[in-house]
Amino acid sequence: MLISFLIIFSTVACETSTKDKKETKVEQPAHEEESSLQLNDGERWEANAETTQGVNNMIQLVQSFTAEEDIVAYQTLSDNLESAFTTIFQKCTMKGDAHNQLHNFLFPMKSLFKKLSSVELDESKVAFDELDLHLAQYQNFFK
Repeated sequence: MLISFLIIFSTVACETSTKDKKETKVEQPAHEEESSLQLNDGERWEANAETTQGVNNMIQLVQSFTAEEDIVAYQTLSDNLESAFTTIFQKCTMKGDAHNQLHNFLFPMKSLFKKLSSVELDESKVAFDELDLHLAQYQNFFK
């Protein structure tokens, strides 16, 4: 199932205008599936403003979440996060290594969104905590 999510998203969408498209489809290159996030020779990567704003929107959604015991609220949060995630892809103008590193940052979130919207409250809680930690790493790798 994770592979199907990875096939849906790819580096192609970040370089393609989506003004006339209602849905962004991206394919994940096989070599990036196990890629780890790295700095740019010890420095943070330059991200476009829309990407940073999109990640900040996701961070705000997570930070404002208070319904820890409501499974439906986790599912709604997952939907809202996926919407912000899609917007990042639609507005991405990054290229080259910075672009590849952005994908290394973004793709692990897809599996966390799925777990977040689980019917098991404990699984949603664990995914929430993992996603919160993951999003906090953005500022360590991008400026």
